Amino acid sequence: MVAAKSMFWPQSETELAALALALGARDVSGWTDAEEALVRGLPVAPKAHVAEALAQIRSGNDPLGDTFCTLRNSVERRSSGATYTPSPIVSAMTAWATTHGPIARVVDPGAGSGRFSVSAGRALPRAELIAVETDPMAALLARAHLAAAGL
Repeated sequence: MVAAKSMFWPQSETELAALALALGARDVSGWTDAEEALVRGLPVAPKAHVAEALAQIRSGNDPLGDTFCTLRNSVERRSSGATYTPSPIVSAMTAWATTHGPIARVVDPGAGSGRFSVSAGRALPRAELIAVETDPMAALLARAHLAAAGL
């Protein structure tokens, strides 16, 4: 699903990072020094902005990843190996996993904004989620996505 654009969406990575922080990124374990440096001195995200993003995430959308993909185009992202999996593919992968017995752990290498981790967490609530991401900005978004989704 693609989130509808509105006047509240961030116009820069700084604003996107502020939104991720407001959505609870810091509450997800494994916080790194690189992420700490990224959020140092950020502005406060407007409450309406946070509420809209939270509503989108709870509706199954990925406004953080969608916005990130508009701020960093595919050429910029691919130079570091980042490819964001479209939601229909994530849904198909998750649906497949639910038909293969009890799953104890889901590993999402190259987690990006956490699309697969959130989808897997919703479909497999007993599974341990492990998301790996080397880009501090993407890791911040994944943490926020997981926190806002209640995972």
